[in-house]
Amino acid sequence: MSDFKRGDQILYMPDHVSENHNHPDVQAGFVTSAKVVSDGSTTIFCRFWRNRNCENLRTRANSEGCDERNLIHYISVKQQHINYLLNLIEEGKL
Repeated sequence: MSDFKRGDQILYMPDHVSENHNHPDVQAGFVTSAKVVSDGSTTIFCRFWRNRNCENLRTRANSEGCDERNLIHYISVKQQHINYLLNLIEEGKL
């Protein structure tokens, strides 16, 4: 069972950044879905902001699969903004 669900705001922390939340390779975004894969692990699908600019999505066409061990919960914008974007994604408008 994953700790992440649709709409959760996250930071993606690549292995090489350790605990440095300010590292340039850390990406902020939100969860669009989660899927259990054949080995029993969970892949978390996320959309990410461009350069942590919460008005500009870097990943628009598709969500990116992430290993949940590289994700932490992190609130970067009002949840209403995430809900609005999730509705656009669901309607096929984003």
